[in-house]
Amino acid sequence: RTRAATNPRLPRLRERKMPALASAGTTRAEENSSRSLWVGELGFETDEASLINVFQQVGPLESVRICRDTKTKRSLGYAYVNFQRAQDAHRAAGELNFRKINGKPCRIMLQLRDPRKRQNLRCDQSNVVIKNLRCDQS
Repeated sequence: RTRAATNPRLPRLRERKMPALASAGTTRAEENSSRSLWVGELGFETDEASLINVFQQVGPLESVRICRDTKTKRSLGYAYVNFQRAQDAHRAAGELNFRKINGKPCRIMLQLRDPRKRQNLRCDQSNVVIKNLRCDQS
């Protein structure tokens, strides 16, 4: 049972059918998003140079940006890596996912801004992360 079914205060979610996405006739924004990767689970000491060293082995990069706290400038633990070619981004997502960067395995996903595209992903195109599970010791 879902939380909404067991808790009357939570609204019931209706399943919504999303229209199929056209594969031909992509816009410039869609092309750019398919060249972008979200890289997460980074160590706070990871810098742009270390990401460039890892990802430029796959193909030419357009930009690398580590997201930081606006006040402290400390890394938030994730970054965006933009390739010049979409096929390099797709290859990097497949080959470098869970590779250690500065001793910590990172997660990599294609960065899709359109929420309809994110909902239509197959299981082999995304990561599911489950954290903080209680370990019962018998």
